[in-house]
This record gives sequence, structure tokens and C-alpha cells, in this order.
Amino acid sequence: MINCFAFFWKIIFKKKSIQNEAIPAASAERVHYLIYRLSLAEGYLKIEELADELFISKSTIQNNLRDVKKVMETHGIQFGAKPNYGFKLKGKEVKLRYCIAEYIFNRTDRDFSFNTMGSLILLKTK
Repeated sequence: MINCFAFFWKIIFKKKSIQNEAIPAASAERVHYLIYRLSLAEGYLKIEELADELFISKSTIQNNLRDVKKVMETHGIQFGAKPNYGFKLKGKEVKLRYCIAEYIFNRTDRDFSFNTMGSLILLKTK
């Protein structure tokens, strides 16, 4: 089921990437992008990789990650950091799914109905 969930998010992310090919410039846009990116990551991500992706400095990424961390902590999700590997999200899968549904769908796709997609996202609550 997790593989189906990851596949679903990759499709959504690709769709949004095609629609919004511009690199996020504002801090709020970068925070939103980083939440997407971290939610889809299968392994650890390095700050350098993200800085290169967004064409910004490491210190700017670190500032944006503080904001991402605050959002994630409100949903019971934490950052797991490992020296020389990077960081990733840690927490129960159901909390991660809820955060994605609440933060991403409700804030970006006003026409995207949570009621119709909620059962798909929260299908497995293990």
C-alpha cells in the first residue's frame, strides 16, 4: 500500500510541477515546495541538494526548513537528521498523510475536493 501511496504522490507532484514550472521565489512558496519534496522523498535529502534545486543559498534553505519544521511539528511529524546523509521526515504514516491532505490539498487546490480524495489518502491507517 505504501508503494501505491508514493506512486500517487509522484503523479500529483509531476502534475503540479508541469503546471508550475517556475522555481518558487517567495519564502512561503519555497516552504510549500519543501513540504512536497520531503513528503515524496524515499530517503534522506541534503541541504545542498535542495539549495541547488531552488538556486538559493544553504542559509536560505535552513531558514525555510525551520518554517517547514514548525508546520510538521503541529502535525506530530519530526525531522530525522543523520550526519553525512541529510534529513527526512519521521512519524506515523497516518499523521504524514493527514498533514499532506490538510496542508497541501486545502491550501493549493481549492477545487480539489478533500471529501473525494480523503478516503484515498487515508485509506490505510497503520
